[in-house]
Parts: sequence; C-alpha cells; structure tokens
Amino acid sequence: MMRSLYSAISGLGVNQRAMDVLGNNISNVNTIGFKAGRTVFQDMLSQTISGGTSATGSVGSRNPSQIGLGSVLATVTNVFTDGTSKTTDVDTDLSIQGDGFFVLSGQSQNEFLYTRAGDFNFDSTGHLVSSSGFGVQGWMVDPETGELQTDTNTDAIIVGTDYQAVEAKATTKTSVAGILSTDADPNVLEYPTLLHSAEGGASIFSVYSAKGVKMDVAADEPIKIKAHATGLTDMSKIYNDTDVSLGITNSSNNSLLVYINNTAYTFVYGGAGPNGFTTMQGLADALETQLNTVAGAADFDVSVTNGKFTIAKTADAGADVTINSFSGSARLAVAMQNLASTYDDASDTKSSEQLYFEQTIYAGRDFTTLSELAAEIEAAIDGNVLKSDDFTVTFDSATGKFSYANTGDPLDATEPNLTGFTLDKAYSGTSFELNMVTNDPLTVAKGATGSSNTFLREAKDSDALINLFTSNGTSMGLTQDSVLQFTGGVGGTNLTGTGSQPVYSAGIDPLDPADDVYFTLQDLRTSIADYFGYTSSSESELSRHVGSFDDNAGKLVLTSNAGIPNAISFIDFEVLGSGNYSTFYDYFDYSSTQAATGGVVTTSQTIYDAQGNEHTLKYKFEMVDSMKNTWKLTLETPDTGASVAFNESAGDSVYLHFNNNGSFSYMATEGGTRIPSLTANFNPNNGAGVISDIAVSLGTAALFDGVYLSSGDGGIEKTIQDGYPTGTLEDVMFNSAGEIIGYYSNSEVVKLGQIALATFTNPQGLLKVGDTTFRATTSSGVASVGTPGTGARGDISSGTLENSNVDLSSEFVNMITTQRGFQANSRVITTSDEMLQELLSLKR
Repeated sequence: MMRSLYSAISGLGVNQRAMDVLGNNISNVNTIGFKAGRTVFQDMLSQTISGGTSATGSVGSRNPSQIGLGSVLATVTNVFTDGTSKTTDVDTDLSIQGDGFFVLSGQSQNEFLYTRAGDFNFDSTGHLVSSSGFGVQGWMVDPETGELQTDTNTDAIIVGTDYQAVEAKATTKTSVAGILSTDADPNVLEYPTLLHSAEGGASIFSVYSAKGVKMDVAADEPIKIKAHATGLTDMSKIYNDTDVSLGITNSSNNSLLVYINNTAYTFVYGGAGPNGFTTMQGLADALETQLNTVAGAADFDVSVTNGKFTIAKTADAGADVTINSFSGSARLAVAMQNLASTYDDASDTKSSEQLYFEQTIYAGRDFTTLSELAAEIEAAIDGNVLKSDDFTVTFDSATGKFSYANTGDPLDATEPNLTGFTLDKAYSGTSFELNMVTNDPLTVAKGATGSSNTFLREAKDSDALINLFTSNGTSMGLTQDSVLQFTGGVGGTNLTGTGSQPVYSAGIDPLDPADDVYFTLQDLRTSIADYFGYTSSSESELSRHVGSFDDNAGKLVLTSNAGIPNAISFIDFEVLGSGNYSTFYDYFDYSSTQAATGGVVTTSQTIYDAQGNEHTLKYKFEMVDSMKNTWKLTLETPDTGASVAFNESAGDSVYLHFNNNGSFSYMATEGGTRIPSLTANFNPNNGAGVISDIAVSLGTAALFDGVYLSSGDGGIEKTIQDGYPTGTLEDVMFNSAGEIIGYYSNSEVVKLGQIALATFTNPQGLLKVGDTTFRATTSSGVASVGTPGTGARGDISSGTLENSNVDLSSEFVNMITTQRGFQANSRVITTSDEMLQELLSLKR
C-alpha cells in the first residue's frame, strides 16, 4: 500500500474538522459575545529512510531522508479579540471594553461561569440575570452602613426591597461657590454750590457776582475804565459819549476854531498864550477869557462839571455875545456844538456833550486777581480824573467788595468829584460791570467812598461756617450761636444719635478775640464722617466719603461705600440757634443723588430636616468696604416661624475678608474675632427638631474654590448640601466602573452595588459550555476576580452589547483554503489509486 493514501486520508480528516470549526464560527456570526474558534494542524510521525551522516575529511555531511505520514488536528483555540459594540439603549445591556469576563452563577452553588455576553436584565425578584437565567455576580452595598462589601466573596446582584427607598437625611453641611462682583457704584449725595466772599487774591476768572452768577470775563478781554472827564483831564485822553477818542494831539487835529460874533478865534492844544490849552480846565479858562474880552466885561463863567463844558452868563455888564459855531478838531467841535448860542441875558446857560476819560486794560494780561484789578483802576483814575493820590481803590477780603475812596478836600473847589464812573467789558454780558459799580454810573464825592457789590468764590474747606452764601448769593444766615445737627441712615437702617457741629466757640479769654474759634467746613466734613461711621483719620480717607469743598467746586458731596447695602438712605440737617434759618433749610432741602448699584449677591438653598421637610436657607452677601475687601454674609429664611443663626457670631451675620487678588482670606465676627470654621443652627419650628451644627463652607484661604472677588458679572455658581427627603427607587444604571447606580425620586443618586469581572492567565484554556459561557480549567488557571478598570480588567459600557468577533471575510478565505486542501487530498487518493491500478495491470 502506498503511504500517500494514508497521508491523504489524514488530510481529508483535518480539513473536514477545520470546515466544522468554520461552520460553527459562521453560524455564530450574530451571537452576542461569541468568540471565534481557530484550528491548528500539525504533521504526523515521519518514516526515516536514511539517517544523516556527519562530514569526514574528504566527504561532506549527508541529510536524513524522511517521508511524512500525514497531518493531525493539534488544537482548536478560541480567539479572544474584542468584538465591535452595538448600541441597544437598554441600560442593563453591558459590554466590556478590554479584557475580562462577566461572572455568572452556575447550576450548583459553587459553580461559576464566565461570559462576554452582557445581555442582562432584572428578574421579578430583583436578581440581575443573563438571558439564560444565570445570576450575575458582584458585590452589593450594605443598606445599613452604605459601604460596598468588596472584601467578601462575590454574590448575586440583587436590587431587592432594601434598596427600593432611602430615608430622609437632615442637612449637615453646605457649601457656596461663586463670584462677588466688585463692580459696584456708591451712593452719592451732591448739594448745590456753597459760596464764600472772595479774597483779594482770588482770580477774576473764578469768582461769582453777588447774585451767584459766574463772572463773565474772558481771558484777554478788553475792559474800559471810564469816568467823566474833569478839569484835570488831559484833552488828548478825552472820549465822546460813543467811546470815540477826540484824537487831539500836539502834531495834528489840535486846533479848535470858535466863531464868536462872526469872528474866528483859534484855541490850540499845547499852544502858548491865552488861547493855548492842555487840560479840560485849560480849555475852559481860555474860552472864558475870550468871551469876557469880546463882551468887554467879566460877564461869563466857563466851568467843567460832570464831564461837560458849561458856559453861564452871570452878569449883563457888557455887550451881548453870540457863539456862532465850532470847527477845527472835528470830534471836539461836534462835542462843543451845543454851546453855540446867543448869550444876551444874565441867566443864559449852555452845556456841551459829555466827555469821558477812558483807559483800556486786559484781563489776564494787566490783571488776574481782584487786588491787581483794584490797583489798575486806581492807577487809571489817579492823576487823570482826580488829583494824584486823591483816589484809592482797595479790595476788602473781609467783605468781598471793592472800595472806592475820593480823598479830595470837600472845601477845595479845585478838587473835582468822581462822576460817571463805570467799567465796560468789550464782550457780551453785564455781570462783571453791574457787580463792579453798584449805581451805574457811580459818583464818589470829595471826602466820600463808594463800593462794589460783593464778589463771591466757591467755598473751600478752610472757610468759616458763619460766612457762607448759597449758590444765588444769599447768606446762609448762620450766627455765632448756631449749631448744625444732622441725622441719617445707611442701608435702610437709621443711625443712632445725632451728629452736631457748632459754628462758634468762645475762647477762654473774653478780651482776646483771637482766642475765639470759628469752625470751618473742614470741621463739618469731619463731623459728618464720624457720625456716619466713616474713617476720617486722614484727608484721603475723609475725601472718600465727605468730599473736599476745594475739589468739588464748593459743593458738599457725600459718598457711601460702594454698593447698594451701603447707600445713604437719608441725611437731615437742623440748625439750633436764635437766627432765621429758612435759607439754610431751603439749601439743604434737596440734593442730586447718584444711586448706588451692585454690591449685593443673594442665593437660596433648600435644606432638609430630620423628617425630610424642605426649608429655604437664603445667603445674602453685601459689600461693606470695597477698599478693604470686606463683605458681610447674612443668613436668612423666608419660612414662617423658622429662624437661623451662626454658632460663632451669636447672630445671623459674619464678615468675610478677601485678599488683594480677590481670593478668600478669613471670616470674622463684627468685632473682628476670627472664625476658623463656621456652623449654623436652623430651627424649622416643627416636630423635626433643630437642624444643628450645619457646617457652612465658603472657600479655602488664598484659593478660589469658594466665594471670591472679581470685576465683571458676578453671581453664585454652585450651592451644595447633603440633606434629602425620603425617596423611592426610579431607575438603575451602570457606569464605566461597573457600579450599579440607583436614581431615586428625591434626586438622590446612590451606589447600590458593583459588577465583578474575572481575568485568566490563559483565557484560551477556558472551556466552552454553551449559552456563550466558559468554564475555568486547569489550563486557563484560576479566575482573578475584581472590579472593572482595575488590574488588567476593562471598563464597562452600559446600553451596549459586544458583537461576535467572527470576521466573515477571513472565514470565507479560510473556507476556500480548507476546501482546496480537502480537494487536493482527495486528488492524492485518486492518483494513488490509479498508480496502484497500473501496478496491478503489470501481471496481465
């Protein structure tokens, strides 16, 4: 017999078995968790024809000659590569992502099976079972302690009656996290401008009139100092009543022709002889001499009064005189034309147009302060209108007025009065002009004085309370016995007591006025700040809350700490004393207010008592001091009859302090005692009792894990508490760690148990026992059971199942190669048969 027949027969056998494996694989292509099988062939014993020899000195080695006797099936191994996952949306469908097997209970008590097919469900008794009814193994949470029993052997997963409800738990701890926004505006109360009489050093550009109108003088604005020309006035400085210079000079336009009785007489400015003149009085004297000469008697008197030349016939001793006309210097001739007339009676009198002395000065160039303006006016009038040193102008800082004094001798007829005195601005507006001259125009007789209206300026911190004016220039009316009192409120709470500030305090020595004290606006600022509890130890701290009058244009400006809770609710002023204080009350009766914004963050949290009743806990964060990063936390409850209080502060409020970078720093009582940890008691006022020692967590020092400060939008981002009411089980799900999670009607999420996974040293050694399960063998080794995600165990995916890992394309290729192997072996048999047939035919 030919050996090839037997070899081919073995080949047919192993390829048939391979086809059997392929058929099984393909039949389970849609079996959940199925692992494909793979056949492994090996050759049979070979017959040795000749053994090999080693090499000699002259002959090389010979290889052995062997003829194989066929093949046998070495083994059928399982391929444990992961199959693809498919989504089922069934929560109890589980697949393993990675290595491991679900552990199932077998038919007997200590029998365990292992599978990758996770098509599980809960039966009527709460057992988690496979589709074949095998119980899924794991560990359950002890319903009494809540601890997972992983230190014991695995047991059936049973979500029974012990897990169908959770009892109520009273809240024991709360935490709050979020941003307290520092973008907050303070409350600002701004009162109208207070005024004070101006000093000589005050600028003309910053003072007010007696009616409280800002002085309308512009930089470089021309201002004319005017007064009626007098006999002392040089004719070259004369202007007509339309403010046009007569233009009389030594070189031109210097002659006045007067026609008297049809005869021309020439009067020359700066000329010699009887008809020469320089001053107003000089021209008057020359004209008087000429008229008396023509009349032939001393019948005429020519004088200068109130800026006019006046011709009066005082006697009728001589001939009648007619002044026909004037010519020559044109503007002077026009101004004198009213004198043209026939003088034939002793009572005949005529006057010329008014003539003025004028000098222009410029604001900001020639003068800036009020005292400099006084000097400019005095220099202009002195020697030009009045005799030198007869006119003095001073600015009295005590009254805020200009004083004009004519020191001329009232008994000296040669010394004139000051008449027609005005100051004319070039640009529009009359506040300056009307304030400089109380009677327009002003007359100051010899030996007399005149004054301007009061000039006012914006009040300053150093100003005495007794000398203040409202913004319309009315005196505030405060007297030495006046005492200012004020009350107020902050954040809706009235302050206790009354603040006060006297106007005057008499000194110890009644004979020494310098010993007396007149209190100032600075004293009032400090008193107001102290009453409202604002720090005022330094000017910068004081200005934060009671603004400087110097910096705020004379206004009283009150500013609270930033934020709505620090808003000044009101401030009322009252004056004690004997005066009439209606003006004071009118002034302080209203204010312009900037409303406070921000600085308050609130949130509410539901907590539970021992019976599971809900209660509302309200957190209210209020900015206290934005500069010191201090906030106040108040716990409140809207529940009727309920109350809440902190254990550490004996009240419902504590103070929170933050670092410069906004991170949390520490808690303290209102008195400044630091609180290392914070707890609160909530009394629901029902049968469930007080919820005691609730731990309140607001963050860690220097970190941003709780409440912290930041600009921009703020708000509480998270509140956490650990209490809950009674709840019933509504749903069960699995996470990637294989934990069984229960979802209850009270929103509690509780771990109920843990799925177990097993791994093997040699998973190919597992024995298939049907129902897509395996049993451990001595070849596979003992199962290593643990939780998913630990060791080499994979993770759990809920709502998915693992498909069979059979690869049809590979199976079909293997099927072709197996078929060809089987065919080839059959051809070996037929060929061997033909060879034997040929051999048998040799004897024929």
